[in-house]
Amino acid sequence: VQGSIDNLNTVSGIDLSYTSNITDAGLLAWLLPDQLPQFDTLSYLAHVTGGPGRLVIVMERFEATDPDGHALNISGEAQVLDDEPYVEDLELAVSVSVPNLDYVRQFSEAVPKLGPVKATANVSMNGGVLAIHDIKATSTAGKSGRVNAEGEITHISFSPANVSGMAFKARVEGVTAKQISDAVDLELPDISPVTAQAEYSGSDKKSAVSGLVLQAGHRGKLLLDASGDIYIGDMSGDRPLTSVSLDIALHAPNSAELGVLTGGTVPALGFFTGNAKIRETNGLIGIAELDASIKRGKDFNVQLSGTMDDLINVSGINMRLDMNAADLQAIGQPFDVKLPREGSVSIAGNIRGNREQVSLR
Repeated sequence: VQGSIDNLNTVSGIDLSYTSNITDAGLLAWLLPDQLPQFDTLSYLAHVTGGPGRLVIVMERFEATDPDGHALNISGEAQVLDDEPYVEDLELAVSVSVPNLDYVRQFSEAVPKLGPVKATANVSMNGGVLAIHDIKATSTAGKSGRVNAEGEITHISFSPANVSGMAFKARVEGVTAKQISDAVDLELPDISPVTAQAEYSGSDKKSAVSGLVLQAGHRGKLLLDASGDIYIGDMSGDRPLTSVSLDIALHAPNSAELGVLTGGTVPALGFFTGNAKIRETNGLIGIAELDASIKRGKDFNVQLSGTMDDLINVSGINMRLDMNAADLQAIGQPFDVKLPREGSVSIAGNIRGNREQVSLR
């Protein structure tokens, strides 16, 4: 410490410069707030001026690391007060490198489980409310997966914990469906790789993914294209997914590839193509419009169209089926059932029912 204090009796006229290099984890645990990771090295250069009731801190350099891979670099300034809100006019430039986002998730479960993450941002605090602007973050997943995001969080309070004013633009490249499932705590079909871009906005209680453009899988197997909006409620509640408005297109060289979506075995009937509109109606997420077909040369053709009230629980099925086959053998072949080679076959009817029971009339 170097500098001067004009009046020791009143502790006024402070003008001090601090430099520090600490490599004692126990000392740092005592010095730093409990909310921070348990750093084991810290160095800083700071200048403090002021007097009773108010200190101005200019942080020229603050660097801290821990064995788990957390690294924090800060520069900027703040005013420290004796009374609430204790910190005022905080303006910091921050760069961080973390193995995961568990520290941030303690304030909001809406934050995805990503890691490792590198990020830069400008942090401010006034009236006890923290805001983070100009966020630029990158996360990697496996050998080829990458997530890039930029945006801001305009309101973070700690007592009680509350996060709102989140606004991000994000792009995901080369990740697997399982990595996304683990990140957002939602079960998703295992179609990989996934590339997507979208905007995310809201709070820890209510948020939305808008302008979503997503592609999963690849040609030669199963290819899924989706676009639209997803609305998310309280992540700690029973229904984190509150509403959906998605347009989906599916293509597969063989209908058997659809098993990854249905969770069961689908017969290998032929080339599949389908388009669907996923919508929320009366609190249920369903298929508002479906148009699908399966073709195997000139021998076999199926057309399916209609709706499903509840896609999650597979109920309220209301669809039209039209099937044409060159002969009975063409129908039995995908099911390993030997049928006689009789004349052409045509079946048409309405499909009604749910996961437990389906009827064709």
